Amino acid sequence: MAGVIRVTGRLRLSDEGYDFKHPILLPGFHYFTRLLLMSIHLKTLHGGVSLTLAVNRNEFWPTNGRRAVRNTIHKCYRCIRANPQPIKQPIGQLPHARLSPSRPFSITGIDYCGPVFVKTPGRKASPIKAYIAIFVCYSTKAVHIELVGDLSTASFMSALRRFIARRGCPQQIFSDNGTNFAGAKNELHGLYQMLTKRTENNRIANSLATEGITWHTIPPRVPNFGGLWEAAVKVAITHLRRQLGNTTLYYEDLVTILTQIEGCMNSRPLAPLSEDPNDMEVITPSHFLFGSSLQAIPDLDWKNVPINRLNRFQFVQQKVQQYT
Repeated sequence: MAGVIRVTGRLRLSDEGYDFKHPILLPGFHYFTRLLLMSIHLKTLHGGVSLTLAVNRNEFWPTNGRRAVRNTIHKCYRCIRANPQPIKQPIGQLPHARLSPSRPFSITGIDYCGPVFVKTPGRKASPIKAYIAIFVCYSTKAVHIELVGDLSTASFMSALRRFIARRGCPQQIFSDNGTNFAGAKNELHGLYQMLTKRTENNRIANSLATEGITWHTIPPRVPNFGGLWEAAVKVAITHLRRQLGNTTLYYEDLVTILTQIEGCMNSRPLAPLSEDPNDMEVITPSHFLFGSSLQAIPDLDWKNVPINRLNRFQFVQQKVQQYT
């Protein structure tokens, strides 16, 4: 056929047909080419990109073949119906409190997690429940961990006063809404009751107002608004349970481990690590708290020492080393 451009190759001496050895060159996105590709796509029972392109190249060679076939298949109604794409949730905007420069822990989020069991003195004394309160700085992502005895308002205010004494008085505090714990009928049901009772709610708000603190709660049934403290809870409680397992510690030992976990979390880098060997140090939350990264006190390696050869302090340090 005169006036037809064909593709040459190294198959001239093969026994295949002339059209197979020298397929006709076609513009990839021409209307005729699209009709041809669609017919082959239907002929191959709605085959994929590779199958449609391979069958088409037995006689025709479209330029930008893979892109042309993919573009044609994306316009096939039956293929779209058979493989629907889920709607992607748009990412919301960060709140103003996350973007405004402020002193560390000036704007703080609070969340509870647990329970954890604390060993009590006495040979036959049963362990008691305790909870972990995590304070997260909105601007630096620094964390502060407190061990709370129960889910009462008094314990919450005591943990808050300990936090203020060591981190300074915050201007704003964000916390979860009580309705988000409506389904938590076991561990955190006490926290739900504390946040939903009007008398307890007013007592907390009045106590915070005397300190000049504004208390905010996120909207009901949208825990994603508290993603900042939910991420901190996940890091703290997951690794704590992974290392301790069913081990029950005394109150002082558990506070020691939680404080050292707090130091590890505050030493995490805030930005991706650089490949430049001249960058010797990364920015961490502890840089905003103390001016440098937290360094653990040098200690002996207790990871592989049997438990029966360790005293109480060495046992706690073994758990911390296994965590880090």
